[in-house]
Amino acid sequence: MLVKDKLYSITLPNLELYDTTGIGDIFCSTFCCTMLKEKDFFWALCFAGGAAQAAIESKEIGLEKIPAKGAIETNAAYFYNQIKFKPV
Repeated sequence: MLVKDKLYSITLPNLELYDTTGIGDIFCSTFCCTMLKEKDFFWALCFAGGAAQAAIESKEIGLEKIPAKGAIETNAAYFYNQIKFKPV
């Protein structure tokens, strides 16, 4: 994510992929909703990453893979402390 003159990133752990259909949609919608509510770029990135990771870890398909808020928050808190950045 580019904010002003810095490029921020998070890295999801290597997971066994079961079904990735919709993961990008989950990431994007979570990011947008979090930005609208919290107005915090970093938390939105971490929350979206947490949602994507929780959805992948669920090993569900379709709408069943939409993660619970608790799983998202746990992952997001971890990512928040792991944000990497570099100047551009």
